Amino acid sequence: GSRWKYLSQVLEASCNDAHVAHIFVVNNKSENSEELHTYAHQHKDKITVINFDSNTGSANGFGTGLAAARDGGYDFVLLLDDDNVITKGVISDYITEYECLLNPQSIIVGNRVDLGSADEPFDSSRPPTQPTYSFFNVFSLAKVKRYASLLFRGTLKKSSPKKLLDKVEVHAFAYGGAFIPRQALLHAPLPDSKLFLYGDDVAYSWGVLKAGYRAYLI
Repeated sequence: GSRWKYLSQVLEASCNDAHVAHIFVVNNKSENSEELHTYAHQHKDKITVINFDSNTGSANGFGTGLAAARDGGYDFVLLLDDDNVITKGVISDYITEYECLLNPQSIIVGNRVDLGSADEPFDSSRPPTQPTYSFFNVFSLAKVKRYASLLFRGTLKKSSPKKLLDKVEVHAFAYGGAFIPRQALLHAPLPDSKLFLYGDDVAYSWGVLKAGYRAYLI
């Protein structure tokens, strides 16, 4: 589809982060190929565009990008959807969290404030629960409520402060915001391209965890 107004922000934020060695963009026959290639040419030392003649699906798109990063020998890969704009300095936070865990078989997952309640998974007074931010929840009522709260933040009653954990272990994760060490790309199977769309991210994460890795939402 036409996604350049989002993707351009993702690329700009990523290009401006000093930790980013290279960016692989998988172009599943976007309507914005011309804008994408113009931008990539302006940043040709940092951006590689991988083009398909048709929409090959989410799973194949992410799998292709993961394979390119794996074969490039980079230390980590950060997976992003075309509308996941990274916060300034967040990759430094990823690296710090990864090093603090002292376990190379760790996946760090960034929190997404646009889907559901941003601090709900970290509430120490609640029993451990699975964060609700996979593809299945993109159009959920929780997201609508969250969006409304962002629009009318000044008029809504604020909840009482909670004691929040700094990280929680999760048993699945979505593509967007997953920070994965290269060795996990070598040990775990790539996303199953037959799934095409919906659930392929969770299935991929299960393969990573089955390979002996643990995932932490921060």
